[in-house]
Formats: sequence, structure tokens, C-alpha cells
Amino acid sequence: MPMTWTPFATGGAEPTIAGRLAGAGPRVLLVHGGPGMNFDYLRDLAEELARDHEVAWYQQRGLEPSSTAGPFTVTGTKVAFGLAASSAAASRRASSDRHQ
Repeated sequence: MPMTWTPFATGGAEPTIAGRLAGAGPRVLLVHGGPGMNFDYLRDLAEELARDHEVAWYQQRGLEPSSTAGPFTVTGTKVAFGLAASSAAASRRASSDRHQ
């Protein structure tokens, strides 16, 4: 059965980096190649990893659901992405804890 993936995205003035989060266990950030390659070729691996891990994956800027319009810079984006992924994971765990 396919995993249910929760969307998350960075915020603020930087171009958006969007991704999905699923699973439970040790955290894994799945990074795909590029530029210009989308995440689709890693979906089966993401599904497999999410059985035993909390997996976050993202789409690079320039490809939807991340921002498609530049300019793209690195300043602040790494921090914003990490915070967005951590925040999404924390929200998901809090929601899961309330429903147990």
C-alpha cells in the first residue's frame, strides 16, 4: 500500500522549496540529482525507506511544487529548508501523538 506523504514548504522571502514527509523512525533526507531532474525516479526508494524511517524529500527550485521562477540563491535557503522539514516532522508527530 502506498505511503501517505505530508506536504511541507519553506517560507519567507526566499523562493519556496517544497517537499513531502512520511514514515516514522530515524530521519532520512532523500536528495535527488539535478539540476532539472525531478524527484520521480526516487519515489520507489522513498516508499521503501519510509517503512522504517521518517523520510523527507523535496523538489529542487525550478520544478513544481517548489518555486519555478528565479532568481535562485543559496543564502538562507539551506536553513529555511531544514527548519521547514523539522517543523513538518514535529507537527506530524504532535498530530500523531494526539490521535493515539
